[in-house]
Amino acid sequence: MSSKNNISDVLKRPIILAFHKLSPNFSYGVTNYSSKRFEKLLKYLISSGYSFISKDELDSAGEKSVLITFDDGYAHLVDYLPYFVKMYNIKPLVFIPTAYIGKNNSWDYSYYFSKSPHLDKESIKQLSDISVDFGSHGHGHTDLTQLSE
Repeated sequence: MSSKNNISDVLKRPIILAFHKLSPNFSYGVTNYSSKRFEKLLKYLISSGYSFISKDELDSAGEKSVLITFDDGYAHLVDYLPYFVKMYNIKPLVFIPTAYIGKNNSWDYSYYFSKSPHLDKESIKQLSDISVDFGSHGHGHTDLTQLSE
């Protein structure tokens, strides 16, 4: 099979977009995607014929489907995701390092400049009530590929 056919096959599958932060504020590091920029992306995807799917729809979804994910479960997501879920019908999946629920980030070098709090139990429940899905990002945000079996 030629590489052109492989690319064509890949484009027929759902797209998974991974984000970390949506803060409009300055953020040390490279993991912030401002909420305004995120909204522009959502509008572009919709105008291009894409629809947003949940993790449960991933296996049955076809081309022009997008699953939006967020790593690390930062606390500010409770301020932004309800709006995006309501306005754009996104069905986000948030991956949480369970040891950090309700605590500050301590692994990122930006921690030394500005602490980033994670979602607490109440915020997780609030987001879950509007159909935000959650998954594990490990317990302590350890690089799982570096652990022994």
